[in-house]
Amino acid sequence: MKIISKKFLPHKYKFVVTIGIFDGLHKGHQFILKELIKKTIKFNARSLVITFWPHPKKILNKKFTGYIMNLDQKQRIFSSLGLDYLWILKTNLNFLNISGFNFIKKIIHNFSICEMIVGEDFRFGHRTQWGIKKLEMFARLFKFNLNVIKKISFRGRIISSSLIRKYIREAKFKEANKFLGRNYILEARVIRGTGLGRQLGFPTANLDSKDFVIPKRGVYAVGVYVDREVHLGAAYIGFRPTVTVNRKVSFEVHIFNFKKNILGKMIMIIFLGKIRMEKNFLSLDNLKNAIQKDIDFVTSRYSIPQNKIPQLIVF
Repeated sequence: MKIISKKFLPHKYKFVVTIGIFDGLHKGHQFILKELIKKTIKFNARSLVITFWPHPKKILNKKFTGYIMNLDQKQRIFSSLGLDYLWILKTNLNFLNISGFNFIKKIIHNFSICEMIVGEDFRFGHRTQWGIKKLEMFARLFKFNLNVIKKISFRGRIISSSLIRKYIREAKFKEANKFLGRNYILEARVIRGTGLGRQLGFPTANLDSKDFVIPKRGVYAVGVYVDREVHLGAAYIGFRPTVTVNRKVSFEVHIFNFKKNILGKMIMIIFLGKIRMEKNFLSLDNLKNAIQKDIDFVTSRYSIPQNKIPQLIVF
């Protein structure tokens, strides 16, 4: 897969194109990508995915609740599916002010489009001013076929990134994973913490989740992918009320039977289940006892096969 840049605009090919944010690349997105690959073969064309980064809601500060997938994850999965080209449009206020007409003209100017595939809720242009009816008009004007894919339902619910985010925040990981078609995998960088976990006998990796959506406060059983190995662990998300009055959310993970220094490294977290709510303990000894009980519970209920993460989408 080639990533389009200003220095490389492949005018000589015919393209089947799809456009979207594709946060999570869930089962609905996967259906569209299957159709894209199928039509590419039919028309003897090249496949092109046009996506945006960062998420427009993050730029506009419209109650953005976090990513299901970062840009690196998206690129790895797009590449694994055998797509030909990926065009990542940088989202900023200037871009979001582009009219719908100029947005479509920008695509048509750079690529010879034989078919465009979009979901039925596709919107484009300044303030998402236009939808499918206007896109149909542009399809007639610029002479390309428009293929509109209806929303996909699963178990009576329409699959959407917003629904999956809701499930993750509510710690309903099984539901989120079913709609995604794979496990939710959060990538985070290990940052320096206070060292309290080590003092208590349970060293933790403090994490910067980089705008990923995270579940509500509590203790979780997790799988941790680090240095090409998968480990079982327990994650804590919360305000650490026993040891501080700071209202900043802490996200840290204790990796079982692990002693390497991973400060500064990127690791992957897969949530296996919620263990308990956040609690305020009367003493550090009580906290220490609770942590040991959490670890005992996780090790008795969960295990991680070495091939559990990372996962790619396979059609």
